[in-house]
Amino acid sequence: MKAGEYLIGYAIPLLPVALFQIVVCYGAGVLLGFPVDSHAISGFGILLVVSLLYIGSGLALGTYFTDRQVGGIFAIFVNITTWLSGIWFSPSMIGGGFEQVAGFLPFVHAVDAARAAFSGDYTQLLEPLLWVIGYTIVIFVLAIVGFRKKMKGSK
Repeated sequence: MKAGEYLIGYAIPLLPVALFQIVVCYGAGVLLGFPVDSHAISGFGILLVVSLLYIGSGLALGTYFTDRQVGGIFAIFVNITTWLSGIWFSPSMIGGGFEQVAGFLPFVHAVDAARAAFSGDYTQLLEPLLWVIGYTIVIFVLAIVGFRKKMKGSK
């Protein structure tokens, strides 16, 4: 089995977990007055794409770090991504280097894509979505390359 096949095979079963998490969050949102309309359905699709970014990130971190390390590292990773994503506050509020770093990484673009989808502003959806897809591809490639090297080293 090739490294890419192994990692894709590992990622596919995680999609139902991501789907379940999205459904639970939608359910909580509905209880709090979140409207379920066509925009929410498109937002659902965007969140599935974003989940691939995090699944790939987890696979990459799992490839490059040991089992004992990756749990703590991924917890820190998730916290850093929420700070850099603009979920709690806009990176422009801090400005400077923080805003530049946030704009270079995919997380603020993931939030922008989801916000565009949920608001029905589809003209603002493509650019941030391309950032997320591009980073997702790069992260999966890095995970595959690292896993391939790990496989060769274990022979």
